[in-house]
Amino acid sequence: MADLPLLRALRRDSLLSLAGEHLAAEQLLHSARKADHEDLALLVAQGCVLVASYQGELVAMAGIDPDEAELIGPFIDPSVQHRGLGPRMLVAAERLAASMQLFRLATFALRPSVPFFEAAGYRPFPGSSDSLEATSGLPCRLLRRHFPARQTDYGRRIESVCESLGIPRQYARQRRLVLQPEAANLAAAGKDIYDRPQQLEPRTLSAWHAMHEAAGSDGIALQLVSGFRSVEYQSGLIRRKLKAGQSLGEILQVSAAPGFSEHHSGRAVDLTTPGAPVLEEPFEETTAFAWLQARAARFGFHMSYPRDNHHGVLYEPWHWAFTPD
Repeated sequence: MADLPLLRALRRDSLLSLAGEHLAAEQLLHSARKADHEDLALLVAQGCVLVASYQGELVAMAGIDPDEAELIGPFIDPSVQHRGLGPRMLVAAERLAASMQLFRLATFALRPSVPFFEAAGYRPFPGSSDSLEATSGLPCRLLRRHFPARQTDYGRRIESVCESLGIPRQYARQRRLVLQPEAANLAAAGKDIYDRPQQLEPRTLSAWHAMHEAAGSDGIALQLVSGFRSVEYQSGLIRRKLKAGQSLGEILQVSAAPGFSEHHSGRAVDLTTPGAPVLEEPFEETTAFAWLQARAARFGFHMSYPRDNHHGVLYEPWHWAFTPD
C-alpha cells in the first residue's frame, strides 16, 4: 500500500510511452488520472496486483479485477520496455486469475497495444468494434481470452471437492483467496498443546524455531496449536461442522474452503500461550499477542486475518503465516 504513488506513476509513464501520432499525451494523462480514482488501492489491498522490481525499483505491474474478470495492465516502465516483461507480467496475472478459479479475462486495450494482446491469444468480443474511451476519447478495443488449460489437476480436484460440499464456484474470487497447494516437503515440528504431532514446511519450521526461541528469551511462551493440514483434513472438518448443524456461511467465516487454507502450504501456524483460551479472540489481550505484533515480522510471519479483513474471514489473532523472502 505504501507503494501506491509509485504504482500510479508507473501506470502514467507506461501510458505516456504510447503517445504519438494517433494518441495525444494529454489524452493519455487524462486516462491515467481517471484510473487513479478507480479501485487500484482496493485491488492492491486485496492481493490482486502483482509487481516486478529491478535493482530495488518498481518497473512493472499487472493485476486482475476478479469481480469484473478484467485484466489490469500490464504496465511497464519505459526504461525496461521491449525486454519481455510485458508477456511475463501477463502470464503472471493470468496465473493469479486461475488461482482464484477464474479462467477468462477481458481488457480494454488501447489501439497501439492491441497487437500485443492478440499475440497472447486475446480476441475481440463477437460483434464488437473499436470504441472510444468514455472520458478521454482514446480509441480502444474490448478483448478477451479464455484459458481453461491453466487449471491444474490440483485445481480440478479442489473444484470437485468444493462442489461436493456445496461451496459456490465464485467462492475464491469473491473472497480474494488463492489456491494453496499442499506442501510436498514437510518436517516434524514436534507436538502441539494437545500432544498431536505437527508438521511444517522446512523453511517455516526454521523460522518458527527462531521466533519461538526469541519469544522465550523475552519471557513469552508461544505454543503451537496447529500446523500443516491436508485437503482431506479440511474437507472432513467442514463436513463435521455441517453435520453438527452449522450453516455453510457460518463455517466459511472461520474455516477456509478445502484448497484455500494456508495450512495446506505448511507455512501457517495457529498459536496460543498458557492461560489463554485456544483459538479465540481474547488471545489478542495477551502479552504473547502483543509480542507477535511487534516482533513476528522480523521472522517472516504475518497475521493473515486481521479485523475486518477483505477475505470475509472472522478476526483470527492466533493465525500467523510465514512468507519466504
